[in-house]
Amino acid sequence: MKKFMLFIITIYIFGFFFSGICSEFKTDAIPSPSFGVNGDTWNKLDKVTKFFYIVGYNDGYGLGFAIRALYKHKGPEEIKIEDIWIKNAKSMEKADKEQIIEGIDQFYSDFANRKIPVCLAYDFVMRKIRGESEKDIQKAIEEARATFSKIE
Repeated sequence: MKKFMLFIITIYIFGFFFSGICSEFKTDAIPSPSFGVNGDTWNKLDKVTKFFYIVGYNDGYGLGFAIRALYKHKGPEEIKIEDIWIKNAKSMEKADKEQIIEGIDQFYSDFANRKIPVCLAYDFVMRKIRGESEKDIQKAIEEARATFSKIE
């Protein structure tokens, strides 16, 4: 039953993501298959597409977290993936999507960040929103720049 539920949820997420996001891409904005959407692609998206991208990213992150928790669970009590996913989704809703989009837009306004994937840009923005040390965030950004500047 767990595998069937996982299959259904995965199909739902992929269907939502590809119908909402990929239909909005212009031919010249198709992301690199090896690293997904980076700043070059992000800057070509309109505001609505960015919003749905973030919503889809949050859903996927929440589902991944729920699946990880389910498979790491070793206790005798039964847990349901739906309960974990809903709990995580409620905590993700506290983050203002408009603020996240604005943060990612600002992150990619620096030309040196454009090769960094959106998943990392999202993480840097969330760390900044949570009030983490600017020095630590900047160090992580510089490491990401060094890594992704080598990739064509």
